[in-house]
Amino acid sequence: LVIVMPLMIVIMTSNITLRTPDLYQYHFNDSEIMNDLGYDISEENMSKAISDFLLSTKYEKFQVYEDNGIYQDPVFDALDSSAMEKARNVLNIELGIGILCLILSLTIFVYFLKSGFKKALRNRFKIIIPLTFVIIIGQAVCWTTKPIRSWLYAKLIGVTLAKDSELALVFSTGFTNTVAQFTTIIGILVLIIIWYICWTFIKP
Repeated sequence: LVIVMPLMIVIMTSNITLRTPDLYQYHFNDSEIMNDLGYDISEENMSKAISDFLLSTKYEKFQVYEDNGIYQDPVFDALDSSAMEKARNVLNIELGIGILCLILSLTIFVYFLKSGFKKALRNRFKIIIPLTFVIIIGQAVCWTTKPIRSWLYAKLIGVTLAKDSELALVFSTGFTNTVAQFTTIIGILVLIIIWYICWTFIKP
């Protein structure tokens, strides 16, 4: 429990955060990067397009179009699309691991509870809470440290984007810092909520 629950909290919160349009909407509004894109696409439409793609279970190429009269001009090239497809695959695998950790956490918690091991659960939460906090901070460090981030990108995504990549532009100017802020705040909130719910069952 002291391993699977912290992993579940961190994986699930970061996975869901990266799939929600609010993250991208905040980034685009804060950075004003869409003004440099060269396409007439609103922050809201771009955010929704990214979120919809990452949430989709259908096999489809990632693309966003500028509505230019009777024509629809594509924004991203093939390398951009490939990178987004691989990112979605990584998120899907991560989500599977997160769901497995969730099932294991619930199973272990219920077993201990039904067996009358409330004190043992309280003792485990003394480890779970600080350990989860450490992992959340470690995740933020990975997002904000360029050498670590670049290494993870090369291992997990591995697509070298073009120098004039629109995708690289969209996710530049502080995007990783925004992700770190969102995942840290949401992760800590979820940890508090889970602790509160569990405490109602295991309190002396």
